[in-house]
Amino acid sequence: SSERVGGSALQVDAADRDDLRALADHMSTVYGQVNVLVNTTGAILSRPLTEATDDDWHWMVESNVYTQVRTVDELLPLIRSAPGRRHVVTTAALAGFGAPAPGLGLYSAVKHAVVGYTDSLRRELAPEGIGVSLLVPHRVRGDLANSSLRSRERAQPGRTDEPVHPPTDDLTPPAEIGP
Repeated sequence: SSERVGGSALQVDAADRDDLRALADHMSTVYGQVNVLVNTTGAILSRPLTEATDDDWHWMVESNVYTQVRTVDELLPLIRSAPGRRHVVTTAALAGFGAPAPGLGLYSAVKHAVVGYTDSLRRELAPEGIGVSLLVPHRVRGDLANSSLRSRERAQPGRTDEPVHPPTDDLTPPAEIGP
């Protein structure tokens, strides 16, 4: 028997449920199913918890938690109906298991929420034979700081934040995290 294998890499605004519905429609039309979802949304902000505003909290929860929840919500019907192996991967960070540095408490708190969400999702989907994994990268070479600034400006125009630039020694190349 032949098995159809395919995939898509599409840029989607995971804060926009209509964009996610369009993604689900695309996947349904082009492939008829989704067997694997790799959910890698997120943003970072360096601000002491005692100085964090409601806007800071809202944006961080939206960017790191709700985006992943919405993506699963919109694609889960296609995953549930797919034959064969099915799997959801969410992405947190090592910070989800403890604050990595002063000023990163917001980031740590929202990544804790992703860890809890993933653990609960795993338990809920296990009886359906759908696997759920948590990807926990740490100190990955990439553009999270700058993409976070661009995302914050789109979400909350006029906000000015400084990028979070960790020391560049010992950063993991993205290819070592996953292809």
